[in-house]
Amino acid sequence: KIYGEKHNIQILYKEDFQCDLNRKICFGVTDEGIKSHYDYGHFTLEGARFFGKRIYEINWLKIN
Repeated sequence: KIYGEKHNIQILYKEDFQCDLNRKICFGVTDEGIKSHYDYGHFTLEGARFFGKRIYEINWLKIN
């Protein structure tokens, strides 16, 4: 975060949408109970839909 602050660059962390830091949980499955990741860093199709919706809901990209 220091590099971003020093150079006035917004850095986005995937943990911000893959986890709910207030509740201290990360999402390994979708709301329907389908696994969200194929392996350590790749989403399943269902996971991509789930996280796409979550990114929109929490306004992770701050485009609104």
